[in-house]
Amino acid sequence: MPYMTLSDGLPLYYEETGQGSPVLFVPGWTMTTAMWRHQVEYFGKSHRVITLDLRGAGRSGKTQDRHSLIDYSTDVGELLDELRLTGAAVVAWAMGVSVTVHLLAILGTPRLSGFVWVDHSPSFLTEAGWEFPLGGNFTNEDLDEMCGMQLSDRVAAVDNLLDLMFHHPLGEADREDFYRSIFQTPSTVAETMLRRPLLGRVTLPTLVVNGEKSVVPHGVCGWLASHLPEGRCQIIPDAGHAPFWDAPEAFNLVVAEFLSSL
Repeated sequence: MPYMTLSDGLPLYYEETGQGSPVLFVPGWTMTTAMWRHQVEYFGKSHRVITLDLRGAGRSGKTQDRHSLIDYSTDVGELLDELRLTGAAVVAWAMGVSVTVHLLAILGTPRLSGFVWVDHSPSFLTEAGWEFPLGGNFTNEDLDEMCGMQLSDRVAAVDNLLDLMFHHPLGEADREDFYRSIFQTPSTVAETMLRRPLLGRVTLPTLVVNGEKSVVPHGVCGWLASHLPEGRCQIIPDAGHAPFWDAPEAFNLVVAEFLSSL
């Protein structure tokens, strides 16, 4: 199992397969390399594919501190250095999008060639002038409740997450796999990870991908594409918050087309 040692001594777990132009897959909140199994198999035939577990998640080291988007993005930057990656495209999902935006703020764009922004919003909350809050109406009180459940009833919180994440219900075996992955992140770390805003500006060629049935309103896709200098939008029908899992064939095709255009 490949590990690298980060500058603060923490072990970071990653996986690598294939050859060709590099594609780095960055997971969402408390998720792991396992989320990308359908993409690793597909893109590993034509690309150098790298996946990772962020600090505090999966098989990476656990720590109660350094859980900010800047810290996560710094870790990813160190992985790019360790693997000597240049010209890599980044495919990031949910919180991984926020990590990647901060990575761009640190590195700028020369090290990366493109960005696939998967089912994430610049704002989850209901607020004046914003048409796309999470689930149609999501308040600070809702966020507080979600965070509190990570500490008071983690099992119920994970069940709610999995029910919201996928448009098609998970089979028992897959659900057990996700339980094992998510519960590798300590509850206090999971709660800290949730309270992170999205900041920054993206100037890379960017494909925004949303699931049509996602709790993140798919109108976010067109809004982002129109506000990013080189943005484009793709909505995946019959898919939820994790379109790469609900509809892997459709997702892989649109991402492959985007990568070939870079």
